[in-house]
Amino acid sequence: MKNLAVIDIGSNSLSLQISEIKGKSYDIIEDYKETIRIGEDVFKTGIISESTIQSIMTVLEKMKILIDKKTDKKEKPYIRAVATAPFRDASNSKDVITTAKEKFDIDIEVIDGNEEARLVDLYASANFQMSKLNALTVDIGGGTLELIISKKGEITDLYSIPLGMLRLKNDFLKNNPPKNNEIEKLMKHIEKTLKDAGVYKKINKDDIDTLIFTGGTITNIASIYNKREHLRDENVNFVDKKFIEFFLNELKDKTFEERNNIKGIDAQRTDIIQPAALIAEMLLDKTNCAGFFTIKGGLKNGLTIDMLNKHGIRMHFQENADVRLSRILEIGSKFFFEEEHTRQTEKLARILFMKLKDILKLNEENYKLLEAASLLHDVGSYISYYDHHKHSYYLIKNSDFIGYSSNEIKIIANIARYHRKSFPKKSQKCYMELSSKNQELVQKLSAILRIADSLDNSHKSAVKDIDVKIDDDSIKIILKSNSKNADISLEIQNAMDKKNFLEFITKKEVLIK
Repeated sequence: MKNLAVIDIGSNSLSLQISEIKGKSYDIIEDYKETIRIGEDVFKTGIISESTIQSIMTVLEKMKILIDKKTDKKEKPYIRAVATAPFRDASNSKDVITTAKEKFDIDIEVIDGNEEARLVDLYASANFQMSKLNALTVDIGGGTLELIISKKGEITDLYSIPLGMLRLKNDFLKNNPPKNNEIEKLMKHIEKTLKDAGVYKKINKDDIDTLIFTGGTITNIASIYNKREHLRDENVNFVDKKFIEFFLNELKDKTFEERNNIKGIDAQRTDIIQPAALIAEMLLDKTNCAGFFTIKGGLKNGLTIDMLNKHGIRMHFQENADVRLSRILEIGSKFFFEEEHTRQTEKLARILFMKLKDILKLNEENYKLLEAASLLHDVGSYISYYDHHKHSYYLIKNSDFIGYSSNEIKIIANIARYHRKSFPKKSQKCYMELSSKNQELVQKLSAILRIADSLDNSHKSAVKDIDVKIDDDSIKIILKSNSKNADISLEIQNAMDKKNFLEFITKKEVLIK
């Protein structure tokens, strides 16, 4: 299986994600979406109108063409299409499903709210260390609100509640701009619905420490926040509670058209963004969190991971308790890294780091940067082995990490950049964009990585352990092989060729034997 395609038919839009399978990971090669407000029909009339059905078929036809164009011609891709709230509610949804099957051979599966919540939680688990959190994960859709409460990685409660943005807008926000009494009635309705469903009993201030949102409208709010704060728009973003309060005040009394002047706002969400912000504010107040996280592509990515699992592929985060490390390995898988070699390099780098950290004035927090760089130092070979250290810098800097700041990612990319060839130079932009303190850190960690990498030059994990003896004039690196007869002469010679950077930094002679 080389490709997967998932189609999410929601209340507000139809979206397609095509992925290329890469080991225990996947690479998104197409992400396509069109806004069709199926919920506008269903939540008012109980059926999907003929004109909307025609729009759905037009989009499905485009999606089928994209799938055929983007996937391997020799191997038929696995396609999974799911429909949510509007198809659950519409009396004629079976007719639409039949038509889609006859025209495009696409089977539309109508999933219930609990399944929708499970898939969202699956993707959240790929992005957060859920085993350490008491989390409330919320998928804000057009028709329903899915809420997942998990304690230290175990789901305790699932809810699917009819508080979707289109539904709320149609039922309460009749005017443009919405009147104050409409907003008040909307807030009371949200409050009562959550309370009656039993949600509030489960999310008091002591029970939840992390609030996570998915859904296009709430991630649009995060994008607006990032633009205001001059932050990089990531796959996972954090929004401060104070911004939501300010943003709601900014929306007040503005027409849907006037809201288009807000920098970063999605023009197709100006009429439904207010209910999303209100729900975020209410849940923030109830949980007493300082802000919330957002994840892009919740349901689609959850579907992709679920499909991988059904085909016997478990992703790194499902096999490794450390989600931060799992994401690093996932990035490596995307670029077909040689995992055995990189794990050996990381092992040796760890030993050297512990032996040298005192004389290099390093601390344990520095190691997580060296760990990531060690595991990803060769990913640039995916582009070309020639100058692969430079390609590694680019791929690392533009990858999506967990548990690292944007500045730390730059440091990791630079450590990998200088794991071979020339020393860092002031003429090199990638190095000079770092502070002088971080430049010094890159020098120390890349000097360690150079030797660790060279000690697995044969890619056979021949070196079992390392001892280091330090005196006033020298650093003696003593190698222990995996067996008495193992030949590590190549590793020793290669390490001798790479020791000069560590000598330059420590002002000591480095001896390797």
